[in-house]
Amino acid sequence: LIDTCLCIPDCHVIDPGVDEALRQGAVFKHYRFKQFSCLRLLSSWGHRLKDALIYNKFKGQLCSHTDFKTELTKTTKCYIFCEGGDGQTLMRTAKGATGNHMVILMHIKGEEKGPEWGETCSTVFQSGVRVQLHDFSEPQFAQPLNFGFAGIFKTFTICQEQIVNYLIPPWEECKYSKMGQNDYPVSELSSCYIRCESKYIVRTCNCHLICFPADACLPPPHQHKEGSQPSLGLLATRIENYCLCKTGCALSVYNKELSLTKIRSGFSASWLDEKFSQTPPVISENLLVLGIFFEAINHFSIENKKRYSVSAIALELGGEMHLQVGAARETVMELFLYVYEILEERLLSVQGREETEGQLDSNKVTCFSQPSSSETITHKLNNLPLVGATGPVEEPAC
Repeated sequence: LIDTCLCIPDCHVIDPGVDEALRQGAVFKHYRFKQFSCLRLLSSWGHRLKDALIYNKFKGQLCSHTDFKTELTKTTKCYIFCEGGDGQTLMRTAKGATGNHMVILMHIKGEEKGPEWGETCSTVFQSGVRVQLHDFSEPQFAQPLNFGFAGIFKTFTICQEQIVNYLIPPWEECKYSKMGQNDYPVSELSSCYIRCESKYIVRTCNCHLICFPADACLPPPHQHKEGSQPSLGLLATRIENYCLCKTGCALSVYNKELSLTKIRSGFSASWLDEKFSQTPPVISENLLVLGIFFEAINHFSIENKKRYSVSAIALELGGEMHLQVGAARETVMELFLYVYEILEERLLSVQGREETEGQLDSNKVTCFSQPSSSETITHKLNNLPLVGATGPVEEPAC
């Protein structure tokens, strides 16, 4: 309505009150530019969740974009559902299955997405949403432990909580800390990596990213492109050597099972068009549905318990060594006893055989074929067999 001379050429098309307001608004003499803020710039970058979120329901209760909190990461923006900050109550569920799950219907606007600085190793070729399930006390860490779902699909996710408790040193290699540092409420693996990356960027380029807790200044866009972004890429290749982060002694792990169905039926498209005023091309290319079913009530608890203390271990080892030495001594004595018994048995058997042979030799009777005339053979009648009372006496035959 205003031309280059800051005048309204067609005054008849507007009301007089609007005309006066436009003339006052066209005066920029007392206008002051606001100080540049990288945080405000990045917050306005990208699509707003208010425009992308079409439908959201949790436990049968309708939710909106106000139930999400915006957080910036080193790659993109994150929208945290059920954050619980600013006096908001945490939405919890103790049941699983239908009626206690979360449903999100979004318009991803895939035709408007593209790489920031050209083609890189992180360039995406398909538009979608990346989801991370984590505990309330842990910070968002969108790089690992997440899953993605794309448009034109309805994704069903079954989430199950696992509570793992490890032993503190010297039994296990874990880090125990009830309270974290000033940046995060607890000291977990994700917060450790975030602090490590923040210290590395501050030491390398004397700046920090908007998602890192640090006191250094924010880098301008060219420094972020030439300094901090390559530094993060270099750190990713050697993060295991630079960031020595130990696993926490108390972890909450969320296992996920995914299943996909494509939104391609005409009935589904017509119903979505009638309910949410979405055209069939949008439904077939940019619409996605996510359903998350929680099974936190059926969680697994894995806990390691110590069996001995240090003194008990030393006492047990001493007892085991004593038993081993005693067992070795008993084994040697048993071997000697076994050899002695074998030798004794053989000697007794040989001695008994010799005595038996001697007795047999003494009981033998010597027989002669023809006695000589000078020899006299005398037999006692009592030692000879009797044939009969009146029968003749016969010589024994040999």
